[in-house]
Amino acid sequence: MWIPGLSTANQIPGNPAAAINLNTGRFTVQPTLTGLFVFAVKCSEYRNRQKIGEVRRDFQLLVLNCPKNDSPAIQVRQAGKNSFYQEGDIIKITGNDVRCLEIFSSDTDPDEALTIITKPVNFTLTDQIVALQTGIVNQNGKIDSLKTTACFPECLNSEGKIYLLDLIVRDDGCSLPKTDTVRVSFQIDPVPDVGPAIATTADSVLLRPHLGDVLAFDVIGSDADNDLVSLSVSGVDFNVNAQSITFPNNAATGQVTSPFTWKIDCNATNQAQYTLKFTATTRVCGDTITEDTFIEVRPEYQNNKPSIFADLAGKTIDVLFGTTFTDSIFGTDPDLDLIALSAEGEDFNLADLGMQFTPGSGNGKAQALFTWKPACAVISQNQYRVNFMLTESTCKAYPPETISVTFNITYEAPPTFIPANIFTPNNDGLNDTFVMPTLPPDFCNSVFSRIKIYNRWGGLVYESQDRNFAWDGKGVTDGVFYYHIIYSDKKYNGTVTLVR
Repeated sequence: MWIPGLSTANQIPGNPAAAINLNTGRFTVQPTLTGLFVFAVKCSEYRNRQKIGEVRRDFQLLVLNCPKNDSPAIQVRQAGKNSFYQEGDIIKITGNDVRCLEIFSSDTDPDEALTIITKPVNFTLTDQIVALQTGIVNQNGKIDSLKTTACFPECLNSEGKIYLLDLIVRDDGCSLPKTDTVRVSFQIDPVPDVGPAIATTADSVLLRPHLGDVLAFDVIGSDADNDLVSLSVSGVDFNVNAQSITFPNNAATGQVTSPFTWKIDCNATNQAQYTLKFTATTRVCGDTITEDTFIEVRPEYQNNKPSIFADLAGKTIDVLFGTTFTDSIFGTDPDLDLIALSAEGEDFNLADLGMQFTPGSGNGKAQALFTWKPACAVISQNQYRVNFMLTESTCKAYPPETISVTFNITYEAPPTFIPANIFTPNNDGLNDTFVMPTLPPDFCNSVFSRIKIYNRWGGLVYESQDRNFAWDGKGVTDGVFYYHIIYSDKKYNGTVTLVR
C-alpha cells in the first residue's frame, strides 16, 4: 500500500521522478521529498520470447534537505616565493632549492572540514607529500584558511620535462562534497650528491713486498651525504680470489673501514706486477655511484742457483773390495732456501750393494755422508756410478744440481797356491805336518769346504773342514797319498809323500 502521493509510477517523487531508461539502464531522480527510500531493481532475461532468468538488487536512497554549500578554493606558491602560482607558470626547483609547495585552502562556509589531495598527472609519485591533509576552517565565527605544504622526495627528477600535479581541496558539504583544483606545472632536479670518497693507509701507491711478507693496511670509504657506503676490491687483469688475499666487503652509513691483507707466497710471484682496485659504492636515487683508488704491487723475488760439491766429484775412484770408503757431500744456497741432498745409483739400488747414504738438509747449508764397503753383492761388475743431487724448496726452483762419482772395484791379488808334496813327521820340528798355507782364500761364492786324503788303495786316512788343517800322518806307513781339496765352486787334486 502506498502512502498518499506515491504509487508504482511515482515511487520517489521528484522532477523528474525516479525512473530507469529502458535503453541505457540509467537510473535518474531529482527528489522533491526528503526521507529514506528503499527500492529494488529487477532485471529479467529472455530468449526467444521466453523468460529464462532474473536478478534483483535492493537499494536505499536517503534524501536530505542540505543547506547552501559554497565551493572551497585553493592557491599554491613555491616555498620562499611571494606570488601565487598562475595558470601558465612553470615552477622550477633546483637541487639546492627548498623542495616544497605552500598550499592555502579556504571556504566561506562556517566550520568546514577540508581535505587536500594530490594527483600526479604525467608522472608517478608513491610518497605522501602533503604535511597536513585535513583541517577545519572558519571555526567560532573566525574566517581563516588551511595552510600546509607539499614537499617532493629528494630523488624526484623530471629530467628536464614538465611534470603536472593536480592539487585538490575538497569540503564535506551536503549532499556531495565540492572541490577546487589547481594544476601545477613544474620542473625539478634531484638533490645533488657529493658521491663517495675512498682512501687507504698504505705507505705508497706502489708496494714492493718480498716473498713471505704480509701486506696489511686499511681501506676507508666515506660519504659526505651520510649515505650507505660499501667497500670492495678487485684485480686489474688478475683474480684476487686466486691469491692469499683477505678483504671483507664492509658497509656502513657515512664511513666504513675494511682491513686488507695479502700474504706474498709463491703464487704471488707468478706475475711481476699486480694492480688492486678498491671501490667505494653508494646508491642514490636508484643510481650506483662509485669511486676507485688503485694500489700497484710488485713482488720482489729472485732465486739464485744452489751449489753441490764434494772432494771426489766427477772423479773415478778405486775402492778395494772389503774396505770402507767414506766421503762427505755439501750443498749451499745463497738465498738460504731449504735445500736437501740425495743420492741414487745408475741402474742399481744403493742399498742392494750395501751403499749407505745419510741425507742432509738445511736452510742455506746441507751436508750428507756416503759410506760403502764393497762386499760380495758387487762382483757382478767392476764399475758403479753414483749420482748425488741437491734440490731446493722455493717458488721457482732450479732443476736438481747433480755431481757424479764412478767407483772401480779392485781386489787384492791372492798368494800363489803352491801345494806341499812331501812332509817328514819325525818330530824333528821340521816339516812334521802336511799343511797348505797358500790355499786360495775364501771369496764370496768360492769357499773352502774340506780336504780328504786317501792311501793308494783308496782308503780315507784323513779328513778336515778346517782350511788351516795340519795332518801329522799318524796311523799310516810311509808312502804316497792322494788328496782332494774341495771348495764350493772348484776342486784341487794332488799327491803328497810321507817320509819319516
